[in-house]
Amino acid sequence: MDEEPNGFRIWMPDQDCPGLAMARAFGGFCLKDFGLIKDFGLISTPEVTYRKLTKRDEFLVLATDGIWDVLTNNEVVKILASTKTRSTAAKMLVERVVRTWRYKFQCAKIDDCAVVCLFFKRRKPPMKSISDVTD
Repeated sequence: MDEEPNGFRIWMPDQDCPGLAMARAFGGFCLKDFGLIKDFGLISTPEVTYRKLTKRDEFLVLATDGIWDVLTNNEVVKILASTKTRSTAAKMLVERVVRTWRYKFQCAKIDDCAVVCLFFKRRKPPMKSISDVTD
């Protein structure tokens, strides 16, 4: 699609639908019903990688492709590290993604943007100043 040059999709032969985005391959039942999955290179076997968590890991981000289409890993880390409260981290990230989508892809619809942020370490409470103690 001209509006989404980096978005790869599978199309039904001679039709403008379903325009299945590759990240949503698990939902492509209409392609499967027509026996087209194999013909068009779509497989349902996920790519799985493993990473051993260490004491240095601070959080884990589970997010849909709409997040990763517009932000890099480093940008996501910076956004989460700058949040004042962890309870708003995912919301802040999605708000940033929506703004970035509107800027980068002005003619396209905003893709699904769902995020779960799992923090491993407790945040240290802010240091109290001398004036806080004497008040």
